[in-house]
Amino acid sequence: MEQDENSDDEEQDVVLADETAVIDPENTSLERISGDTLVFNLSNSSPDLAADDIVVGKDKGGFLRKVTSVAEEGNKATLITERASIVEALDRGKLNVDFDLSGAERKSWKWKAVETAKGVKAKSNGLGVEMNNVRLTREAGFAVTFENGEASFDPSVDFQFDVGLSGLQELRLAAQGELGFQTDVKATAEGRVQGETTKSLARFTAGSITFNAGPFPVTITPVLEFVAGYQANAEASGTVSTGIQSTNRLTLGAHYKNGSWSPVSDRDATLSSSGIDWDTNLSAQAKGYVKPELTFKIYSGPGPFVNAGPYVRAKTQVNPSFECGIYSGLDAGFGGSVEFMSYGLARFEHTYSIAERELLDRCGKTEASVSGSVTDSETGKGLENVSISGSGAASGEELFSTSTDGSGAFDTTFEVRLDEKPDSLTISASTGGYNSSEKTIPFAESMTADFGLSPVTAQLYLSSEDGFYKIDTETAGGELFYESSSNPTAGTVELYDHLYAGWERGEVQRIDTKTGEVEWNYTSPDSAVVAMTVGPDGYVYAGSCDPALHRVSAETGQQDWTYAEHEKCVARVSLGANGHVYASGDSDLHKIDAQTGEREWATATSNYDGFVQSVATGPDGSVYVGTANLSLDVNGMVSRVDPDTGAQEWSYSADKDMVTDVTVSSGGHVYAAAFYNDEVHKINPTTGEQEWTYTAPSNPVLEVSVGPKGDIYAAPPGSLHKIDGDTGEQEWVLDYSSTDWIIQQDDGESARGQVLPVEPGESWISQGLAE
Repeated sequence: MEQDENSDDEEQDVVLADETAVIDPENTSLERISGDTLVFNLSNSSPDLAADDIVVGKDKGGFLRKVTSVAEEGNKATLITERASIVEALDRGKLNVDFDLSGAERKSWKWKAVETAKGVKAKSNGLGVEMNNVRLTREAGFAVTFENGEASFDPSVDFQFDVGLSGLQELRLAAQGELGFQTDVKATAEGRVQGETTKSLARFTAGSITFNAGPFPVTITPVLEFVAGYQANAEASGTVSTGIQSTNRLTLGAHYKNGSWSPVSDRDATLSSSGIDWDTNLSAQAKGYVKPELTFKIYSGPGPFVNAGPYVRAKTQVNPSFECGIYSGLDAGFGGSVEFMSYGLARFEHTYSIAERELLDRCGKTEASVSGSVTDSETGKGLENVSISGSGAASGEELFSTSTDGSGAFDTTFEVRLDEKPDSLTISASTGGYNSSEKTIPFAESMTADFGLSPVTAQLYLSSEDGFYKIDTETAGGELFYESSSNPTAGTVELYDHLYAGWERGEVQRIDTKTGEVEWNYTSPDSAVVAMTVGPDGYVYAGSCDPALHRVSAETGQQDWTYAEHEKCVARVSLGANGHVYASGDSDLHKIDAQTGEREWATATSNYDGFVQSVATGPDGSVYVGTANLSLDVNGMVSRVDPDTGAQEWSYSADKDMVTDVTVSSGGHVYAAAFYNDEVHKINPTTGEQEWTYTAPSNPVLEVSVGPKGDIYAAPPGSLHKIDGDTGEQEWVLDYSSTDWIIQQDDGESARGQVLPVEPGESWISQGLAE
């Protein structure tokens, strides 16, 4: 098919050389072209042709030839010719055209697939090919296959030239458009091999098009070929598979001006990979590509070409280190004949190497996911903040850790090295107040594990002037666990195994909760120990009225450091996130580095509207303080403070009351004891708003603690109240005489008893407070 298009410059002055004859097919038709011979059918309007004339026309793909001899017989003229150039045919002239060769114009161009390889077919929309198990080669024990995919190229062309009296001034030819390439590539080696090859997938031809620079016709015929290829080597037998999805917006070509050539190139690419699968004993490299090449015939003769080949390259290595990579780049080129413009024009060949990118940052690894739920086996209720961890069943190496959300569900993704992929995975679930559970399941890309955890038998430790009592949280019964003639003033429990007791005599003891035996004594404090907690770092933090804060090894009882910058008793201590200790008891809240015992800051209690009575930290690292004021005209407050600066984030007011205790559950809920109003408050940790209030009639609440299953325990003098943590409803009350609760100290002041509920997997405490 031949088409005529007018140049944007057709109105400009175009001057033909004196010897140039433009053949009009209406009166002088071209019968055939055979090599250098042109045969025309003449009419009365045909031009007189002679040797040295230049003939140009658009018939049969176009021609531009210089006549060497003419023989006429009847109405036929046979011309023997040689090549000619546009510079010879024009004294002056310009052409500047853009034309679209894309699939959108496929009908008008009449693109036709004249050759296709096995497994390849032309795309039904757009200009490209679809590939299905296209084998590039099977030679010398090596096979490379494009298992499925496609390649497409929808170009438009920018073509311009400028001929002046001194010859060619400027020439530009560039193709631009979207180049797509996506495929799965599989390379299989049978031993140590190396090779490379190319293979034509499909060849498309189209009709010619003629552009007119004034009266001068320029005829172009495009040909598009998709060529696939690979380069590969392997050190042993094995298989490597990968895939690529590549979309490239390209401009490629060349520009001649002022006597010299320069390349034209631009690329904007979107690249991704489907990953890599390989035999982990194989070191190999495999590069696969599909390269569309667009060639232009000018006047049916050879012309320039431009090609661009996006590729995917997979590299695997076993020795000296185990690693692999997936990369993508683009190799392109411009070249071919430009003699149609001028014989004296230097041929321009250029290779464009577009920077290679790494597509896979987790190469050498595989990704897996685990999801499931954790519920209370008795109630079916989803359990929040349950710790979930997974490890290789054989190696024991931990591969992931996560926790459940508010509904008890979890869903996590993790990676393992391909050479360390386990056959099975052991998944564990644990949380305070429940027996831990674990399951071993086959390793797969997607795994599911559901748990029903059974509640532990909840138990409280209650301090009294006799020593420590064990309290059954279900029956409210109790028995003396550890008897002492001295007054316990603080304590904490670790994983049901040990009770750490603080005494008014200035001593810390570790007591076996099963046998009641004392395992060690720490006797450095010079006065009553009134605050204590055990951290996951394996240390006990004990606050005393020296005043000082002591860090002691939970295993040996050996002192690590002592912090002595409080003005009064260290009455509260809580271990926060990232290795920090928060302590209160005087006019400041202190933040201390847990490793060094150095103070990071101390904030004045005026920041929190009162005297700091208590401090607690949440599972997310948040910090809460409870304050009181000797004047009841000033409300006690619960404040959430910035753990880094101590700045107040929100405050909650206890109306005309003292906040004597603050604690936080493993789920992040905040509970506060209000002394004079005989109340326990549940506070939203995010907004600081009240969720419920519980009143203990005629009993000032000194302390509040959270039990193993989220129940709340309030300790007014002479009684112990169990409260539903969700609703604030009372579950039971355990009454004691005041002599069982109030412990007389040597100075005649009193210290309240402590409620020490156990939460497996965590260490937490309700500490004593000198009043």
